[in-house]
Amino acid sequence: MFYFDGHCEPPTAFELRDVQNKLKSEKKQQLIYSCLSDLIHGLLFWGLYHFDLLSGRATLTAVIFASVCAIALANSVHQPLSRSDKLSIGATGIGVLFANLLLLIWWLKQPIYPSTVAALASCSIVFIGANLGCKVKHVIHDLEDLKPVYEDCPAKQELANMTSRFPGVAAYREQARQILRPNLTYGELKAMRSWCEKRRAD
Repeated sequence: MFYFDGHCEPPTAFELRDVQNKLKSEKKQQLIYSCLSDLIHGLLFWGLYHFDLLSGRATLTAVIFASVCAIALANSVHQPLSRSDKLSIGATGIGVLFANLLLLIWWLKQPIYPSTVAALASCSIVFIGANLGCKVKHVIHDLEDLKPVYEDCPAKQELANMTSRFPGVAAYREQARQILRPNLTYGELKAMRSWCEKRRAD
């Protein structure tokens, strides 16, 4: 989210607060979508079990298998999704669909049509859960990057070292002090670290 090239100006406290509010609003929206998705899928599986279309064991198997895959995907892909990430989500979703069909029909001896509905719902859990989970994770990381470096001694020492070695970092930090931002954010520190590492490599 933050960018540093040795010449850019630091954002003001107002600008950072505006970004933070937008991220909080986005996080709230994504969590609402996630809860709605869980509710819809939960009602569908509850209906399959309640009307004796699937056994309790089969229902739990389908839900747990799909949920574990969705959580694993959300933690492994990055936002924005690359082409390989999209392919991974698609392949996993289709894999979960056929795996659940096999488990429900062949292993647990469940009826074909309810098993198909459960497998499709499981595939939907993977697609929606992985996408929403990835977005929530991305927003949370961005919010963490907005936190200022206060009493983090290693981070403050690293910043001091970069300031002493690179005039561009020192100028940026001085500009931040002039706009009443004595403490930089973790996101700015990461951007500076990346820039300094490239300069050292050159």
